[in-house]
Amino acid sequence: MTSLSVVVPCRDRAWLLDGCLAALQPVLRPGDEVVVVDAGSTSGAVAEAAARAGMRCLRSDRPEASAARNAGWRAATHPLIAFLDDDCRPLMGWADATVTALSDLDGVCGQVRPAGEGHLSVLTDPEPRDYSIATPVADLGHGANLSVRRAALEDTGGWDEELGPGTRWPGAEDKDLLVRLLRGGWRAGYRPQPVVEHLQWRGRGRALRAELGYARGAGALRARGIPTGRPRDELRTALADLRAGYQYGAVAGVLRAGGLVWGRATWSRR
Repeated sequence: MTSLSVVVPCRDRAWLLDGCLAALQPVLRPGDEVVVVDAGSTSGAVAEAAARAGMRCLRSDRPEASAARNAGWRAATHPLIAFLDDDCRPLMGWADATVTALSDLDGVCGQVRPAGEGHLSVLTDPEPRDYSIATPVADLGHGANLSVRRAALEDTGGWDEELGPGTRWPGAEDKDLLVRLLRGGWRAGYRPQPVVEHLQWRGRGRALRAELGYARGAGALRARGIPTGRPRDELRTALADLRAGYQYGAVAGVLRAGGLVWGRATWSRR
């Protein structure tokens, strides 16, 4: 049986990490490991949550999620690395399904179901899909449930530490990693069998800030020559939502349009 290393970054969200680790415990197989990475938390609560679950915790003094993920996979012991966000809850069979998917692919995005009202970082397509360098960036999966072979991470350098939560471009780090895997000749795709639930814990204000952050990251990718969304398309969607009376969608569309412009401009000037 091939063992799995699970990396969970967390910064000051021990209240979410507790639930993630509790959900992980029954789905792991003998030999699997969990590496929690405390991403520069301001208290010891994250380390305490890992200790309560009997799981290993590393300390990173940097607040960036991508840096924490890199520290985690480099410290892990197995050739297959699964990345989970602390607000995700793997369902039974997740570990087995992840290992099975990685027998066919070098990088796999799993299914992400919403838990609660909301739609952030959700991917529920019932059909598997192999990605290619021609796959639109918007159609690539999410880092909330993403697993990669160690050899592929070593070859590509892992996560770009200038992108993702805790950086000036707090999104699209997952899309960037998948694009670099594909450009490097590695196989990546989506498989619906490894399932996690993503807690929709953010209120409307926090959800809108997250939408803005994702767009800022996508704008940075566009500045690097990776085709992502266009501001005018987001504005058209926002106008359609406004006409339909969907106020959240309209505001989110405007924020995404602005985030794309902001992210592209600031990356170009950095």
